[in-house]
Amino acid sequence: MKTTVRGRSASRSRRRTEDDAPAPHRRSADEMRTPPRRRTRSSSRGRSPSRYKSQSLPSPPKAAAADSTSFSASMSPLQENLNALSMFGPALSVIYRYFVASSNPIPPLLSPLWLTSPPLLFILSTAVHAPFSVTYHRRQALGLDPSRLDNRYRILDQSFIHFCCLAYSYALSGSVAYLLALAPLNLYAVIRLWGGGKRSYGKPVQVKLNVCVQAYLLPILLRGDTENYCRAMLYGFACFALFMANRKLLGWGHTIFHLVATPYSLVLLEAAEKVEGSE
Repeated sequence: MKTTVRGRSASRSRRRTEDDAPAPHRRSADEMRTPPRRRTRSSSRGRSPSRYKSQSLPSPPKAAAADSTSFSASMSPLQENLNALSMFGPALSVIYRYFVASSNPIPPLLSPLWLTSPPLLFILSTAVHAPFSVTYHRRQALGLDPSRLDNRYRILDQSFIHFCCLAYSYALSGSVAYLLALAPLNLYAVIRLWGGGKRSYGKPVQVKLNVCVQAYLLPILLRGDTENYCRAMLYGFACFALFMANRKLLGWGHTIFHLVATPYSLVLLEAAEKVEGSE
């Protein structure tokens, strides 16, 4: 009898606890339409995406990053040596053409004719620029500079290109006033080159250089020498395209660009001779 009473009391207490327990949550119609969110892998482990960003690899140095995207990057020592060797082409070709093929006399070293005669000034400036370009490319072949772009030898090379732009502006126009008019632009470009960092390479440098080149070519067209102007523009465009496509040409574009600069220089020498003949 006692056992039966105890069993009934236990069942009654069990029913009370079930009745007192909270009813299960019933989802509303809106909640049933909305699919449950999936827990991401990072949230399940308690990691935030920002933690992964903080563990990313460090970025390379600015100089190395610039070299990896530059037009002159990824050239072998052989290619750089050929770049240096091919830079003798323009200077030697104009010297041979004027003094040997045309049998013009060589004036004394300190003669003022080197600065007043358009073809002689053109030859002198072309020859003066060559050693700086050769030195730069030889140093790259030997790996002597940590950066291919931001180094003093490349800046010297480009500075003397602007020196040639000034000399050519007189050689192709015969006008000192025109030379003085272009002097501020070339001087500004050289000052920016020596500012270092991104000022010494990249598109702004190329834009300033191309403007200076077009400026010294303009007198050829204005004097009515249309044939030489068109030939110079054709060779000049080829040089620029080869320079820009150097990476696609596996590093050989720069050497070919220097080779094309030889007939380009011969065309400009012919135009300078016409300037002297018209004076």
